Amino acid sequence: MAAWVVVTTRWTLAEVQAVITVTITLVCFLASSTVARLFWQTSAVRLSHSRNVPLSSLVTSTSPSEVWDVVRLFKSRLFSSRHRTLGIQGILVVLLNVGGILAGVVAKVSTRTGSITPHRPTQGTMATRTMQDEIDNTVRWQKIMDTLDRAKFPRDQLLDFLPDLNTDWVYKAEDWNSTFAVKCHSTPQTLISLEAVGNYNYSRTALGALYEVPGLWSLFSDEWQQNAYMYDAQVYGEWTNTQFWNYGVVWITSTVQPSGAGSDMTNMSVALMAVSFKHAPYPPDPDVGNFGIGPIQQSSFTKIECDITRKRPHDFSFFESYPAVFYNNSHLSAMLHSQFWPNLFRPTIDGDIQVNAPSGEEMFRLYQAYTISKDTFYPHPATRPMSVIVRTVEVSIAFLIVAAVVISLLLVGVIRILFLWKRHHHITKDVPESKIDWMIQSLPGENLKRGSSVSSSPALMTPAYGDGQGYLPLSSSTGVEMDKLDVLESAVFSVADGVCTRPRSGSWRSSTPFSKVLFSPTTPPPTSRSFGSLNNGSPLSRHTTADPSPGPYSELANLLPTTSNLWVRTHRSHDSGSTLVSNWET
Repeated sequence: MAAWVVVTTRWTLAEVQAVITVTITLVCFLASSTVARLFWQTSAVRLSHSRNVPLSSLVTSTSPSEVWDVVRLFKSRLFSSRHRTLGIQGILVVLLNVGGILAGVVAKVSTRTGSITPHRPTQGTMATRTMQDEIDNTVRWQKIMDTLDRAKFPRDQLLDFLPDLNTDWVYKAEDWNSTFAVKCHSTPQTLISLEAVGNYNYSRTALGALYEVPGLWSLFSDEWQQNAYMYDAQVYGEWTNTQFWNYGVVWITSTVQPSGAGSDMTNMSVALMAVSFKHAPYPPDPDVGNFGIGPIQQSSFTKIECDITRKRPHDFSFFESYPAVFYNNSHLSAMLHSQFWPNLFRPTIDGDIQVNAPSGEEMFRLYQAYTISKDTFYPHPATRPMSVIVRTVEVSIAFLIVAAVVISLLLVGVIRILFLWKRHHHITKDVPESKIDWMIQSLPGENLKRGSSVSSSPALMTPAYGDGQGYLPLSSSTGVEMDKLDVLESAVFSVADGVCTRPRSGSWRSSTPFSKVLFSPTTPPPTSRSFGSLNNGSPLSRHTTADPSPGPYSELANLLPTTSNLWVRTHRSHDSGSTLVSNWET
């Protein structure tokens, strides 16, 4: 199985990374909230089986700062059997938050660019046999050379079709059926000993340099010299005085082809050569010859000889490559010079000159580009199916597996939360979860209205101290939800007293003065509540309905909270000072 998978051919790498970054951040945020909710809900549901649950089991952490608060409080006890769930919750929350922070890094290392090469109709130009040569079109030649190199087009054939230079195509043998096959032999840069003899009999011909420096003939085989159709040698260089060339090059081209070859030619051969030198004798008269008399120092040459064979000799077509040369090779020498001269000699840091002679392969690549360039000078548009490079964005399979696992667990957690909510909503709705819930829960509650009944759902333990009649429940036994915003905005916290106070007004508030309940680290711990008796009367049950009529329980109706599950442990009569209810327990 491959380690990467293609996800898109339309989007760029940056766009995919941005989407992955946002997705990771969102998933980590949702997963962190889901973890906290699930742990809290699991503990809250236990109230359906037990009257009380440990308050620590209701602690939730949704951020590293909250996890740090838990770690500072519990320290080593965090991983005890009693608080193990807190430790697991903290680890998950930290990992998810770190994942969200490093979302950009994860997106970068889990994606990369790639490519595929499907067959697609490609615009291009057919070769035609209308142009014999092309002079000094180096920009176009270089573009074609770059295209051939990028497409990995082989040097064993000439082109009959030139794809659009803006198309990112790649060579595949099944896409091409070129007319001419090529077989080449290349000679790497080789040192050679040369000397100019001053033979100027052919100085005004293309063979002048070959007769002035006879050693240049030795660069061709005897068979080549016997069959050569034409030669051309052009000398270029730089001099500082009239005695020596500082450096220079001799471009030599030669072709072998049938005598009188026409447009239906079958086979031919071509040789391309670069002879570089330093410190050669300068001619006494530049109009007479190329060199003076004497040794040509630091000489070297590179060469390539290629046999060009027609693969379909009896299937002549006007739309095919045209490598034939009728008149002379001067345009081939000019082609080599205009393309390679700018980078042939480079000064070094020590003041010397470095020779960067083109290799035989580079010279033939130029010949390929030159031939198809001149053959498409008069364009004949055509469309061919070609293997085109399509840029893709790939994503690591390992990342996709991890992402699938995390998202699956997130969905399982969400489903579990919905299931528990649907089944135990009547219990969990009364259990504080958020900080706002706990702040509202800390406010003092009110007396139960006459005629209302106490909820039969189990309740949390409440502090036994304070002068109010219990803490505010989050919902009533009649199912009416509290206006949390109204409660929160009407309450104040006194820094001087360290207490939270709430004015009593509105439909669910009485007209009694402010009640207070401690909301500070000095608040005594919760104590259990139990039912007792009223003025030594009959025992009370948590399901007892407050009767508004006069009787032994008439005072109790003023003591029970309006809404709920949360009970006051004791209350002393303000009139008689006697204890009305003691040892309450839910």
